[in-house]
Amino acid sequence: MVSSNTPALGIGGGKFAPVASSLIIADLQSHATGGHFSIWLNRTVKESLKHFGRLSVYVADEGSVPDLAFLDSRDRERISIVLIPKIYREKRFAGDILEVISRHHETETNDAHCAPLFLMWAQQYLERNLIFPPLKSWLPWKQNLRFARSWGSLSSISSVVHEESTAPMMEKRIHDFVTSHPPCEAVFLWDEYGVRKFGSKYIYLPNVEPLGSDFDWEMPRVGPVTIGSVGQLWGYRSMNLLAEIMNSDQDLKGYAGGVLRWNSYAPDTILLLSRDNGRFLLEEGFVESDSALNQRLQKLDAFVLDSRSYKCPSGLGIRAMSMGRPIIAVDSPSWIATLIKEEGVGILWQAEEVRLTEKLRDWYASGGSKRSKEAARRLSDQRGLERAYATMFERLTKAVKH
Repeated sequence: MVSSNTPALGIGGGKFAPVASSLIIADLQSHATGGHFSIWLNRTVKESLKHFGRLSVYVADEGSVPDLAFLDSRDRERISIVLIPKIYREKRFAGDILEVISRHHETETNDAHCAPLFLMWAQQYLERNLIFPPLKSWLPWKQNLRFARSWGSLSSISSVVHEESTAPMMEKRIHDFVTSHPPCEAVFLWDEYGVRKFGSKYIYLPNVEPLGSDFDWEMPRVGPVTIGSVGQLWGYRSMNLLAEIMNSDQDLKGYAGGVLRWNSYAPDTILLLSRDNGRFLLEEGFVESDSALNQRLQKLDAFVLDSRSYKCPSGLGIRAMSMGRPIIAVDSPSWIATLIKEEGVGILWQAEEVRLTEKLRDWYASGGSKRSKEAARRLSDQRGLERAYATMFERLTKAVKH
């Protein structure tokens, strides 16, 4: 581990030298299941190393420890990883989660001048009005979550922008915190439409995805059309809508590849997956490689995303768009429905729709595949991601200085 005297790295090529040489990354959510949670933790670590001499990463459990294989040995030496339950168990601290971590950090490293970044994956802590870590051995700390010093945040609260009057409690709580509590300097938002509305504290963070290589795709002019989904096959994300569409249009074929979530399915969805009539192909199981995931997506003529119940940006949706596939969604206050209406990257399905195949062929004929690829490249912008992190770190370190 690097000493606390490590020189601070400049932001923006040395234009701004942060007063804090180290960064605390406090991550309260378990990432044992992988997916976007672990991807964003790794990316946060990688981007943070460009701006700070040392990182102290505090995680919820062993399953949430970042994978540092992508870093060289010198960078790995600049990172320390601490399990948050160990702090509570050994030090018997309680209260403000960032203050607890800051006190532990100062005690262990003699470094009192650091900047904290709070990864707000664990939004349920705000919803429940207490700090209730995921391990059973932890005791709930029944008090308001508060922040004793300037802090940054990485959060996805995209659906707030679409549901002003009916925002879920946890999202309203988060929004109230970041808009009314002065120590919050910046919030990453995965929805550029949300950034337009919320204003200066919100920074658009591109949902960077490995783009597909199938750039010559055209839907067959004749024969059945295959629609479906891949990844974590939750009912609310895609599967229940997929069943509705297929029951409405008997000419469609279905495909799903990924992890089944039976307890989230509507009765019609269970019936569709249980039938053996040749209309539906199911490949169950998790795939770890991008190439295997892309191969599954390539079996689809259109990707289904239920915008009624899954309103946030979708990494798999962006990946499907990068392959020139349309997104089938429902006209509702949501990220993907807004994107379909503004940029024409898919089709909005209506109940009892009987012309979906025709609409899909018209979409392809009108240049929809090219529109989707262009939108995916813009939404998956590595340079934009780097700029977003740099902007937040600059705000955060300036706030610590003052």
